[in-house]
Amino acid sequence: MIIAIDETGDFKTNLSKYNLFVAVHIRQLNELNKIKENQFLCWEKSLPKSLKNYKGEIKSEKLSDDDLEVFVDKIILSEPWIGITPTCLITKDNPENIVNIHKMSQLVGLNDGILFYAKQGKNKLSRQWRDFRNWFNNLSYSAYLKTNLLGYCIAYSFGNAIGTSVACNFEDELKYICYKIDRDSIKDRMHKVFWTILLKNQLISITKTIRIPYLEKWQKDGSPFFQSFYKNGLFYPGPLFDERCDFLDSHNTYEIRIADTVSTIINRYLNYNSCQAAYCRMNRYILNKHIINKITLKEDIELSHFFEIQQDNLWEYS
Repeated sequence: MIIAIDETGDFKTNLSKYNLFVAVHIRQLNELNKIKENQFLCWEKSLPKSLKNYKGEIKSEKLSDDDLEVFVDKIILSEPWIGITPTCLITKDNPENIVNIHKMSQLVGLNDGILFYAKQGKNKLSRQWRDFRNWFNNLSYSAYLKTNLLGYCIAYSFGNAIGTSVACNFEDELKYICYKIDRDSIKDRMHKVFWTILLKNQLISITKTIRIPYLEKWQKDGSPFFQSFYKNGLFYPGPLFDERCDFLDSHNTYEIRIADTVSTIINRYLNYNSCQAAYCRMNRYILNKHIINKITLKEDIELSHFFEIQQDNLWEYS
């Protein structure tokens, strides 16, 4: 299963608008993803060339509500189906003082990591963690919230992928699960490394409260999927970011362009009360009882070691 993620929203402080990360679930066994790619490319070709940007890419924000309704009919409702996992937040519900509390709790873990390696004489790792700490400390309010929302979107979409694959009898899709995320926020190689490490640790923290399901038979049978993603019965996201997650250019990745178009529909529906026909037709494919998960950071958190101490080189994700 391919899970592609794109965002919409500017994440500016103290606004009542919804900011979104939207994941779309595309099956890939038996070349089902090729069928979906052909459907999407045919739909794109049917749109006026005047809508294309300088890269030759059609950005969904320029499409009319009628265009988006056609997209739902031809792409979402046409077999093979696409599942949708949207996750949102409102910045007005996440004031800067609360965000700073969460950020400081994570800095505690990073500082401990620096000291941990320094005491062991591992000066290179200590310097690398210091570089990471400095980068993390300089994240803006908007960038920090973006990492949180993306982390929740990955967690919810991973759980939905498992639940849907089991319920619909295509568990084999899970063997090949991978993430394709729009790389707009990743400006260079170093930041990609930092974002990857941050997201991994976000997931470790998030999945302490959001349990990622599994079947008992996977544990009994020694399922490779279970062995890869679970430790002591708990979800462990290390292999996901080591091998199965990448930040890609939407221009060359049709799956991300599908996620972009879906996010535009949801954005217009939630924030502008428009695109109602397209949204209502698409709503049945929002997984887990059509829920749009809303994230609000809590004030009463414990200052705990958020970042897992790595025993390997910090740049293992490069």
